[in-house]
Amino acid sequence: MVYGTFVAYYISMALLIGKQTIALWLMDRLLVVDDNRDLGRLTSEVLTERGFRVHIAFDGESALAKVKKHPFDLMLLDYKLPGITGITVLEKSRQIRPNLKTIMISAFGSNSTRARAKELGAYAFLDKPFDIDGLVKVIRKALTEQRGRCTNEANLRKLHSRCSPDEHLSSSGFCSGTNSGSPKDRHPFHIGAG
Repeated sequence: MVYGTFVAYYISMALLIGKQTIALWLMDRLLVVDDNRDLGRLTSEVLTERGFRVHIAFDGESALAKVKKHPFDLMLLDYKLPGITGITVLEKSRQIRPNLKTIMISAFGSNSTRARAKELGAYAFLDKPFDIDGLVKVIRKALTEQRGRCTNEANLRKLHSRCSPDEHLSSSGFCSGTNSGSPKDRHPFHIGAG
C-alpha cells in the first residue's frame, strides 16, 4: 500500500510540473531592451504580472546575443542605447530573426527616427513615458497579428505540400500545372481542413 502512495505522489508531481512547463511554453516571450535599468526592470515586472515571459537586456550587444539565443515573440526596444543604437539593434535583429515583432520606445523619437524604424520593420514606436495599459494593448495586438501570420504561413506550406513538384498553386487553391491531370485529380485546400 505504501508503494502505491509513493507512485501516486510522483505521478501527481509529474503532472503538476508538466502543467507548469506547458503553461510556461505557451506564454509569449518578450525581450525588454532599455539602458535605464530601473525602467527596464519595472517594465519587465509589470509585463510578467500581465502573463508574459520576459528577458531583459540593458545594451544593444547583449540584446542581439539574446535574440540569437532565444526565439522571442516580441522585442520592446529603446531607441537610445549605449554602444549601438536601437535602430542598429532593430536592423541586425531583423537579419537574425526576420519575423520578430519589435516595438520601439523613446523619449527622443523624431519623425525621421520613427520613419526609419518603420522602414526597418518596427511594428510601433511609442513615446516615453508610456501608459503601461496602452503598451500591453499594443503588445497583444502585435502578437495576435504575428500568430495570424504564422497560421497563414503554416496553411500555405500545407497547401504547397499537397502539390507535386511539377505543379503550382492556382489562385483558387488548386494544384495545377502541365501534368496536373483532370480537374477531379486536383486537390482543393480548405483552411482548417486536416
